[in-house]
Amino acid sequence: MDASSAQPVPAHRQAIDSQSPRPRHPCLDHQAREDHREVTDQQRPRDQEEGTPARNEFLVICLCAEWCGICREYRNGFQEVARQFPDAGFHWLDVETDADQLGDIDVENFPTLIIKRQQSVLFYGTMQPYPAHLKRTLRAFLEQSAEQSRQYAFSSATRCGWQADDDLQRLGPDHPGRIVA
Repeated sequence: MDASSAQPVPAHRQAIDSQSPRPRHPCLDHQAREDHREVTDQQRPRDQEEGTPARNEFLVICLCAEWCGICREYRNGFQEVARQFPDAGFHWLDVETDADQLGDIDVENFPTLIIKRQQSVLFYGTMQPYPAHLKRTLRAFLEQSAEQSRQYAFSSATRCGWQADDDLQRLGPDHPGRIVA
């Protein structure tokens, strides 16, 4: 297209484009990351080497329903992944029988997974019900240092929202549904 046929830029678009820098989501600011770092560093076991995940530093929670055929089929694969990653905590929670523990956590489809490193929510959403997907995702998170995981947890507005969600933060290794490898 040549310059003579170019459409003029609307005034409202010019105003948006001229704003510099673009506003960032509030939780992406430095202070929010520092506040989160203080909490997670206090939770790290003192005898842990930097860069090495501590036992149960990672938590994987599967939100499913007994009435869901896909969930029933996925459960054995989820348990197998739990056996392959003995240093992570794995929990299976039924959205109906464990509803009191879940609070207002929104489950749109099954299986819905939550993957946390200490208090940082790294993944929250639906995942294809194939154990290989979960293994690949978990391996990628295990390769991150604690600092990389913290940065990842605050790298988008969506992930920042997960960090601010009281119900997601409340779910931890002390809840029922633990899968013993």
